[in-house]
Amino acid sequence: LNTFAARFFLAMILCATITLENTYSGQLKSILTVPLFTEAVDTMEKWSKTDWTWSAPSIVWVQTIDSSNIEKEQIMAEKFEVRDYDFLYNASFRSDYGLGIERLMSGSFSFGDYVTAPALETKIVSKDDLYFDWTRAVSIRGWPLMPLFDKHIRACVETGLFVHWERKIVAKYLNRQTQEIMLNLASGHINKLPPQKLTIENISGATFTLLFGCLIASFVFVLELTAHYFNKFQGLCIQRNEKSEN
Repeated sequence: LNTFAARFFLAMILCATITLENTYSGQLKSILTVPLFTEAVDTMEKWSKTDWTWSAPSIVWVQTIDSSNIEKEQIMAEKFEVRDYDFLYNASFRSDYGLGIERLMSGSFSFGDYVTAPALETKIVSKDDLYFDWTRAVSIRGWPLMPLFDKHIRACVETGLFVHWERKIVAKYLNRQTQEIMLNLASGHINKLPPQKLTIENISGATFTLLFGCLIASFVFVLELTAHYFNKFQGLCIQRNEKSEN
């Protein structure tokens, strides 16, 4: 143990043993994982600064902001994609892809069947809305019932009929569990995933470094042993030659 290679070799073996022991026998299975702390993309402003895209099943979702003069809305309109339901369902499990949902006047959310409760475990509902728009009613010019129609709409808004109808439709046609998860996310709740047991992929980098260090140390150790025995053998040969000359 007087050589540096031997001490380095034993140190690498000790580190590898401690690493594997802590990984597979400790209570915290994720002791070697390095968490990545990044700011949550929870506003439209932050989303517009990323390279992520978002989609919905119809182009109607961006027609209101398609010709907007606001830079943020222009960027979000460019990031939009029209996709089918199968693609949206698969994309809902991605952490770098957004899906369009509608925030109703009642505070509930309207969403497609491609949004499921398991997919929301890694999702965040934006704190602000991309835009606000009303449902439009179109009639011919000079329609005599337009003043009465306007009065009817104002009465529905003032009396809360719109809110009542929205809540009734949401409870009847949309998934209640998914709705509750969205409401929790909108209130600032973020799902925390439980610690996961490490696999080979999690420690492959550290294991490669340890094995590489052990390999180099072993190679140097073998070279030093070879040099040591060669010098020892050479010394014995010199002693024999000296004895034979005497």
